[in-house]
Amino acid sequence: MKHSKKKSRGKTAKENKTVIAPGEETVEKTPDEASADGQADTVSEGSAGSAAEASAEPAGEASAAAGEEERAEEVEKIEEIEEVEKVEEVEKVEEVEEVEPSEVSEEREETFDEFIENLTPDGIGGESAAPKKKKSGALSLVLYVVFIGVFIVSIFMLGQNIYAKYRGGQIYGEIADIFENGAEGDGHGSAFTVPSAASTLFENLSKGGSSGVSGSGELSRVRASLASLSKVNPDTYGWIVVEGTTVNYPVVHGTDNDYYLDHAYTGDYLPVGAIFADFRTKDSVTDNINLVIYGHNVADGSMFGCLSDYYADQEFFDNSKIYLYTMDGIYTFKPVSVHEPAIETNFIRTEFRTDADIMSFFNWIVSDSVFKVKGVELDADSTVLTLSTCTGRGHAERFVVHAVLVDSVTD
Repeated sequence: MKHSKKKSRGKTAKENKTVIAPGEETVEKTPDEASADGQADTVSEGSAGSAAEASAEPAGEASAAAGEEERAEEVEKIEEIEEVEKVEEVEKVEEVEEVEPSEVSEEREETFDEFIENLTPDGIGGESAAPKKKKSGALSLVLYVVFIGVFIVSIFMLGQNIYAKYRGGQIYGEIADIFENGAEGDGHGSAFTVPSAASTLFENLSKGGSSGVSGSGELSRVRASLASLSKVNPDTYGWIVVEGTTVNYPVVHGTDNDYYLDHAYTGDYLPVGAIFADFRTKDSVTDNINLVIYGHNVADGSMFGCLSDYYADQEFFDNSKIYLYTMDGIYTFKPVSVHEPAIETNFIRTEFRTDADIMSFFNWIVSDSVFKVKGVELDADSTVLTLSTCTGRGHAERFVVHAVLVDSVTD
């Protein structure tokens, strides 16, 4: 029979030994003793745990109570802060509501002034409102004074312009009456009128030209009328009529080209001036190569204000004539050029060195014309009448009509 050994379910003797600190004895226990000791240890540990748990319960409850007290204190503090903030907001709203409308308006004005100041190059945003308000007030006062000054000057100039036109109409109406009736009582026949003289001249020239016309009667009446005008102003040069326009004025000849710009034929101060010949003009019409006559371009069409008709109508340019009455004769001119030359072109030149120089000038005025002349030729012996006025667009250019002498009635 074989003997089998069963492994012990308990610990070996070696395993049952308790390890103790050096110097202590090791006591061997039987299995039963070890089991008893284990049970005792278990009971001891359970008792200890229960005791610990029992002591921990009061401590946890105390800690929770302390936490709740701290949270309550924090809530109270937050509520106090919120209450203070609400009170402050209410006080601010009440202060705003108590501000008077005038104060609000003044505050807005100061803000607008600050805005205006900041728009200027020298504006300083950090300045206080009061100094800026003073500056703005001073600026407003200056602008107001300037506006009033400009308004007064404008009214004065407008009134002066209206009066000048009215006074000019009076003066030249009286002069026309002297010119038309100056022949009465001096043995030269019936009264002379410019329109009738022009019509008579037309008729005479159409019948045979200057060589076949006995213009002594008309010329005598013209001379008598001009003599009457010379008593009013010794600077009298003649009388000019532009067919189909309102140009019907005496022509004066002074010692410069300035005086009659703002003086009437009578010598009175008058902004519209007079119709005057260039001071370099020779007494005899045919002694001039370029006889220049000036007049203002008045807005109502008076003086030389109607010369623009030449610029706008070619038919008028082709068919109209200009008449110049002087003590020497009655001269008929035919337009050959209308243009707006610059001042530096010297279209008013009166002296020429050679025939070639004359022809160069004539060729230029004809080629520069808006309309081309028909049936008229110029040569070095021609006499050109130049009528010059301003354009109304500054002083750089002039509105100019050139006309060539085509016929005359002389002694």
